[in-house]
Amino acid sequence: MAQDLQEKCVKFQRHFSQLLDIGCKLVDIPDSGASSLKPQPEEENFCARCAYKHDELSTHLYGCHEAHRWNGRYIYYCPMGLTFIASSISGDSGDLVGGLVLGPFVMGDLQDVLADLPVSDMEEEVSKLK
Repeated sequence: MAQDLQEKCVKFQRHFSQLLDIGCKLVDIPDSGASSLKPQPEEENFCARCAYKHDELSTHLYGCHEAHRWNGRYIYYCPMGLTFIASSISGDSGDLVGGLVLGPFVMGDLQDVLADLPVSDMEEEVSKLK
């Protein structure tokens, strides 16, 4: 992702996170090399504390690719059953260069989500989500 575009995205990432009080991640998908998640403050990064943290990058890359496929936005669930929203970022040629990922948040009844959690020791953390 070009430096000027990345700076704009970091600004939007911060705005979305503060406005909605939900974590927002920036995914960088370069032309060559490995894709990555840009670092964010530990207290805002629920995924860093999740039992499925090793799947974080692949989960959000999937969301960004689907957002690019479906006109710029895509709602999906992570392996924990929590909801994320991805918005794709396109370069000048229209190719996918990254994405903003908002979440996690609980969609639906909290008690239903807690009952379906695959990792029961995450209940307290999930209960604090919006």
